[in-house]
Amino acid sequence: MAKKVEIAYRPSDDPIHVEYLKLALDEARKCEPTPTAFCVGCLIIIPGVDLNIASALPVASQGSGENRDILSTGFSRELPGNTHAEANALTKAYTLSAVEIGGERVSIDDLLALSDVYTTLEPCSVRLSGLAPCVDALVKAKIRRCFVGVAEPKDFVECEGQRKLMEAGIEVVRVKGLEEECLAVARTGHDSPLAYTLQREANYRVAATLEHLSYEVALPINDLPDLQVPSPPVPHPQVDEPLQPRISLKEDAKMKESQDIESATVQLSPVLETTGLPGLPDSKERRYDRQLRLWAASGQSALESAHILVLGASPTATSILKNLVLPGIGAFTILNDGVVEGKDLGANFFLETESLGKNKAEEAIKFLGELNDSVAAHAETRSLASILDDDPTYLHKFSLIIAENIPQRILERATALIWDPATADAVDPQTVSPPLIVVRTSGFLADFGIQLKEHPIITTHSDNAASLRIDKPFPSLLAHAFSLNFDKMDVTDHGHIPFVVILVRVLQEWKNDHAGKAPSTYAEKQEFKQRILKMKKKDDEENFDEAVAQAYKAWTNTVVPSEIDALFNDPSTKSLNANSDPFFHLVHALQIYTSQPPHTLPLSATLPDMKSDTKSYIHLQRLYKEQAAEDKARFTDILRGIESGGAGTGSGSVALTMVDDFVKNAHALRLIRGRKWTGLADDVEALTLAREMAPSGVATHLSLCALYAFEGENGRLPKAGDESDRAKMTAWVKARLTATGWAPEPEPEDSAMTGADEDEEALPKEITLWEHVTNAIGEVSRAPAAELPTTAALMGGMVAQEVIKVITKQYIPIDGVCAVDLVSSTTGTVKV
Repeated sequence: MAKKVEIAYRPSDDPIHVEYLKLALDEARKCEPTPTAFCVGCLIIIPGVDLNIASALPVASQGSGENRDILSTGFSRELPGNTHAEANALTKAYTLSAVEIGGERVSIDDLLALSDVYTTLEPCSVRLSGLAPCVDALVKAKIRRCFVGVAEPKDFVECEGQRKLMEAGIEVVRVKGLEEECLAVARTGHDSPLAYTLQREANYRVAATLEHLSYEVALPINDLPDLQVPSPPVPHPQVDEPLQPRISLKEDAKMKESQDIESATVQLSPVLETTGLPGLPDSKERRYDRQLRLWAASGQSALESAHILVLGASPTATSILKNLVLPGIGAFTILNDGVVEGKDLGANFFLETESLGKNKAEEAIKFLGELNDSVAAHAETRSLASILDDDPTYLHKFSLIIAENIPQRILERATALIWDPATADAVDPQTVSPPLIVVRTSGFLADFGIQLKEHPIITTHSDNAASLRIDKPFPSLLAHAFSLNFDKMDVTDHGHIPFVVILVRVLQEWKNDHAGKAPSTYAEKQEFKQRILKMKKKDDEENFDEAVAQAYKAWTNTVVPSEIDALFNDPSTKSLNANSDPFFHLVHALQIYTSQPPHTLPLSATLPDMKSDTKSYIHLQRLYKEQAAEDKARFTDILRGIESGGAGTGSGSVALTMVDDFVKNAHALRLIRGRKWTGLADDVEALTLAREMAPSGVATHLSLCALYAFEGENGRLPKAGDESDRAKMTAWVKARLTATGWAPEPEPEDSAMTGADEDEEALPKEITLWEHVTNAIGEVSRAPAAELPTTAALMGGMVAQEVIKVITKQYIPIDGVCAVDLVSSTTGTVKV
């Protein structure tokens, strides 16, 4: 155990140290203020004395002129995450190349061991976040001395950073004269009621964290150590009813059962609610934390701006809405003119006994609205038929429409009006057609499809990675690849060269030997791979094996993908006007961008995982991020030029956030142009292909089509178990299949006739298309109007997922009809 050191700092008012600390203060002022952390600046200095490597002094990565001895700088939260100044300065130092630190005669570890650290605030010795404290990183780096502006105040924790440094043999020097300034800068953003409130809540989190750990190890409360939690500061005069401090973990744990869960996990104090400081989770971010990780703030904003219309108040309809209300859809309207009957109560969880005889829509929104008080719930008690007759513009007021188990004739009218507003005289022909999702259920069978007229998607979340541009390396990447001396590297560094750097280097050398051409024949590609393997210094260097596995990226020409090139020739791109979707303005700018050298899409800053060490990977990532930023700036200039030339969008310039998303996902853009909802029944070509590819899904879909075709022709649903009605639906399906050239499958021959050995194990019998149809028709005719809670629950999740895809314009929605058969527990998508 390290010897306990008495605190006896060496003070200094040397002008040189004061000047360096002033530079560190300049770094601290770059911090983004936050009430829950300090603003600290740090420098790592290589003194010009006591160095035995004078001829190999570093070039200095962060300074020039009189500051050429600055190795690295850092400030709080400079790098992603809740990062501290000293840790950031060390991280940046470790990413410096051999050229940046003065050649290969000295390593970064050697330089750090000779370095002095200047920090405006005492390095932390404990962190509430659980991350490693900065003092540990400084000790590990074996720095020579640490110059401190001021000791860390006990605002959050009691710090022993200076003591720990001295115990590790590192000299600590207090720089005199700037204490007040260092403390004032450190506490930037702390002089508000919010800061006081957050500090008290931080104390609560300490206790809660320790309490959580006690449950993880199954310790009874009485066995917990009596750990002291920091007391709150002097009460702030602007904060009403100050919280009582929790003195010990034991006392805090005993209060657990009396806490209100909602207030502990979702609601913040009034002071928090009225602030908007960056980096602080508000009530919405706390509530929607998980989904924000899926579709980010832009997707959540689109969701909260949406108003959807649901035609029907059935169990399936309310289940869909439940899964949209919880993630925070902006508003919804249920349209239904029916009243609640006794049969509705057993299947619809959003109705109660008191709802009997009342309007379904008005009753359903009561409980749905209680799920999320930020969602606006509305009821429309008119019938859909009367709205189509008297108020056709009504449907076009919504972001998206869901039609569930709507009678065939009314559904056909609604889909036609939604698809083509010009069919109604009262609707402006320029009106945008809202997406429509048609859902049908009967017993254990269900299907749904989406009617989309034009749907651009920027954030597709595609699994296809963007090009690394190995065949067309940008200047800094090429320079980095040739700055490394592979032969003189030690074995450890050699085994950590990223495969991207290896491929760039080997490909360029290959081109130099082959008149600028990449490997093209099989023999050349094998020779290229052998070149890589011969570079190994040890047999187990996995990074070179990875380079061989990824070698195809070296001879694959980076070009604009065909799907993106097709967007350049899309009619909407070629006929831009003020009413055009911003997506097409961005596509037009991308077309101009790719017409210029190097004729590629903007570079993506995202790197895949690879065999490398942290230092090499971070340096490579920095190169890609810097080039990606340059590419985005060039793209933005082109876009703004288009807008200033008169082809801008009607709402002004395209938002920078949209530009960012577009550039990041330029390799995976999608434009969906659908067709009016009709299903497969009358599409002979699509049905011919589908019956071969997905017989079970086709059978489910056609059976539901037959159910509503029967209702359209007879003005009623089939009677449950009625053989005559069942025969009519069967004949309807058979006629559609026959039109595709289908003929009933022959019965399988008996084993005695085929001479099969009775002792041989029989192969599983393959279910024919007609058997699928017979089973599906049987389920539909068994209980045509039944909506089961299990089917409703499953469909509620599946349809809500597609609604979110469409509204957020993220992820790719289903293409075709999704058919669900819960009898056989199968689902499938049938291409329409």
